[in-house]
Amino acid sequence: MAKAFAKGPTSASSNKAPKGPTSFQFVTFSDVDQMRDATAISSIRRHAMKDIGRSRRKPKKTRFVEVPIDVLVDFNAPTEIVPAPKPAIGGGGVHTFFPIPVELDQVGKALLANIWREKGDCLFNAHREDWFSVGLDDPATFNQILANSELHLEATKNPDKLPRETATSVHYHQMAVSNIRKRMALGEISTHILGCITGLLVYTEIAGAYDRWLPQRRGLLSIIESLEGGLEGIEVNPRLRAATSWVELRGSFRQDIVPAVPLPKRWLQVAEYLRGSTTDYCATTRGDFQDDVRCPLVGVYRDLTRLGSLVNAHLKENRADEARGTDIIIWTNVLAHRLLTLRPLESVCDLFDKTSRCLLESWRLAMLTVIGRIYETYGAHPLNSSTYVRKQHELLSKNKIDWEGFMRTKLWIVYVAALEAGEDTAKRRWFVMELVTSAADEGNHDYVELEERIRGVMWIPELFEARKESLKRDIERTS
Repeated sequence: MAKAFAKGPTSASSNKAPKGPTSFQFVTFSDVDQMRDATAISSIRRHAMKDIGRSRRKPKKTRFVEVPIDVLVDFNAPTEIVPAPKPAIGGGGVHTFFPIPVELDQVGKALLANIWREKGDCLFNAHREDWFSVGLDDPATFNQILANSELHLEATKNPDKLPRETATSVHYHQMAVSNIRKRMALGEISTHILGCITGLLVYTEIAGAYDRWLPQRRGLLSIIESLEGGLEGIEVNPRLRAATSWVELRGSFRQDIVPAVPLPKRWLQVAEYLRGSTTDYCATTRGDFQDDVRCPLVGVYRDLTRLGSLVNAHLKENRADEARGTDIIIWTNVLAHRLLTLRPLESVCDLFDKTSRCLLESWRLAMLTVIGRIYETYGAHPLNSSTYVRKQHELLSKNKIDWEGFMRTKLWIVYVAALEAGEDTAKRRWFVMELVTSAADEGNHDYVELEERIRGVMWIPELFEARKESLKRDIERTS
């Protein structure tokens, strides 16, 4: 546990009134009437009250900031640090022309190359320009980024399981933690410390160590509060501001908890611009709810359909427009933040009864499932939909929901969950059976008819088409 404090006044800077005046100021008058002059009276009062005002000031309190940044040592790996199996700088991977704050050996170069990898699955490049720029400003932060890269590489070996720490990841993590612990012990509270804490949050999130992630998030919020101007104060550093929101949002997304850091102003501006320049191409579910103003999910759904059309067009063009890809991630962040904040089962939609709230929660989980697929497609590994598929299964299997008037919505919800559940799993089989049964109740006994109804709710061909064939076979086999 690292503890830092913002220093208050020292013993030498007492708040007691001085024994005598600290300075003299002479006011001369050539005429007795000048004594009644407003300017002269104001000057006399200001000088006389200076020391009295100083004596009334309350001493500043010493503020302590605690961040749990101990090193995790629960791993089974060789003690020798070995190069990651990726090309090093200069060897076909990455050529750098920017100053790096640490010396890189072959292991470090390989980890850096992984960060800038552009091809293959399980990429690590979402908001890379933001968090990598933050890392360049501080050696501790950069070492932590290298640790994150190694842990990410370990996660790519089996994307369906949480990665275990390796000797290499612990090595770089240890260097970052040792550095920042010493600085915080000396009382440093700075944007560099904040940048390193964002890296620590990514490390514990990739490892799935949420019991440590939550206290670290509290430390992150304490540091933000201790900085001059707080969150508004770091808006002048857009890279750090974006990285702070991104790492906190991605950790919240993997756990389905309410985010604690507000969205950057720039993200909101980008989302507003894209919203105004893109049309939603389907309105079935919106029609089901008749644009009910009591249900904020309707607005999110409309934006998600707009985002879906944008994603589809961008992927069709093989992501030729890199700037548009960045905008897509930003708009996805805004919608994810909104959906994570809304809680139909709690108090967000308290005008609805319990069964309706369960329906709305199922809809929310389905939209987050789609967002997970977008994240995974746009280099935000290991963000995916597994949390929301699991919660969707629990919700639908344990609650009796009245879907009358919303069967199109239900078919789409179950289809999306089945698509993301993974082949040959118990959850996949459950969703397929539920889908077939619900479709039969609606008189749909043919897959083509079923897909046509689902497409009317929301369909993103570039995300769904390549992955639907195995699901189609399962449905036809079960029908």
